[in-house]
Amino acid sequence: MTNTETPPIEGPAAGRKGRPQLAIFLLIMGVILAPLTTVAIFAKNQITNTDRYVETVSPLASDPAIQEAVGTFVVDQLFAAVDVEELAAEALPKKAQFLAAPLAAGVQNLTKNVVDRFLTSDEFAQLWDTANRAAHDRIVSALTGETPSGKKAV
Repeated sequence: MTNTETPPIEGPAAGRKGRPQLAIFLLIMGVILAPLTTVAIFAKNQITNTDRYVETVSPLASDPAIQEAVGTFVVDQLFAAVDVEELAAEALPKKAQFLAAPLAAGVQNLTKNVVDRFLTSDEFAQLWDTANRAAHDRIVSALTGETPSGKKAV
């Protein structure tokens, strides 16, 4: 060894050259991955657990905005499929066919009232939970490849 060469570092300082960069990298990864892990665990527990899912969506059945949206959708779909005015015109005598339009409007209003009354009932809340439970079971089965009983689907 000549006098101009630097002797190799030995002792506790040896191998610490990259430690600060590694520590910063690991800290950044922790900051990024911790929230993602939390969200992933929450999503897995919330999304794949049917009871939790139903517990989460159950209150929506009593939400007036949801009831209004469902009621409007149901009545619109019903009256898009059945032309009540045409049926009334066919059923009425010639001289009374002018009543077909007001009769159809009355039937639509009555239908909306009946649907709205049903949507605010306990029966609708029970139906909502049952439908959401069945739909959730099927979605989880499709996503995981397992049947609701826990067996692998073929």
